[in-house]
Amino acid sequence: IVSHDGWKFIDTTRPELYNLTSDPEEAHNLVDNDTQRALAMREQLMQIVEAQTPSENTESGLRPDPELQSKLESLGYIGGGARDDIILDSTKDDPKDLISVYRITQAAAELHARGEYDESEALCRVVIDQRPDVFVPYRMLSKIATSRKDYLAANKYLRKSLELKPDDPDAHYELGVGLHVLGEIDEAIEHYILALEKIPHHSKALFNLGAALEVRGEYENAARHYRLAIEIDDAYADPRCNLAWHLATHPDPNVRDAKEALDLAQQAHALDRNVRPQMLDTLAAALAAAGKFDRAVDVARQAAEAAKDALPQQEVQAIRERLELYKEGKPYHRPTDDVKEAGP
Repeated sequence: IVSHDGWKFIDTTRPELYNLTSDPEEAHNLVDNDTQRALAMREQLMQIVEAQTPSENTESGLRPDPELQSKLESLGYIGGGARDDIILDSTKDDPKDLISVYRITQAAAELHARGEYDESEALCRVVIDQRPDVFVPYRMLSKIATSRKDYLAANKYLRKSLELKPDDPDAHYELGVGLHVLGEIDEAIEHYILALEKIPHHSKALFNLGAALEVRGEYENAARHYRLAIEIDDAYADPRCNLAWHLATHPDPNVRDAKEALDLAQQAHALDRNVRPQMLDTLAAALAAAGKFDRAVDVARQAAEAAKDALPQQEVQAIRERLELYKEGKPYHRPTDDVKEAGP
């Protein structure tokens, strides 16, 4: 929208031009009567939007520093961010026609936030019945399915959403997470990369891509992604945890760094408000790597206790086995085919 000298121009699929002096209620659209003025005001609007739109778009909305940009480029993430072309597509819906769709999906989102999943799903299906070509209700259905831990259904809805909006970085990221959870690592990596091509500074995509690469045994590449995620989001505990585990338990002594591992594990533990067992397990491993076995034993016991109701029995048993090592004054070094699971 742009206003100038008593005139107002609204650029949508059906553009609108109003003389606010004679028509303050905006009842008479004059776009067909004064096309030259409409074109001139549209050009003015485009110039304003162009001047105010950053050429790089990050998660935080800030331009990265040159060193971080260079690191991202070295990994192949050189996209210009997630901005759409300024020129509007006249084949798309006029926003006014989508008001009811917006209101229903907003109501569905509020129901989902309150845990009323059946009611939220019902509203989404109302929208789909009316407008099967709109991607938003499929995204909402994927969130509902994820809340129910039905990742197969969530992935199905995300794929449908991407059919309608193929360049949506959030949908690619969320599909990557869903595939990651189901063990479809190679395809998960593809979707994390597609998200990063649109938003190179997506810290969660960087972290989860690192975790997926680690599952494939690409430890050094994974570590690079963890470090980038930490640089982008200084308050993000998970990449610190995974990098600490990498540096404390790697089978190669040339890779291990007990001091940095302990620093990172302590930072992750301090940032993790929920005190997850994975964080405690990593802190215990880092303490043991640094030779602080008494403290490692105490923390590993806390990890085993916290894991009882939170993790599969196999993982609880693995924590207990590491505890026994620390009691003997031995650090844990993972075998080359063993990778600490990192939840997306």
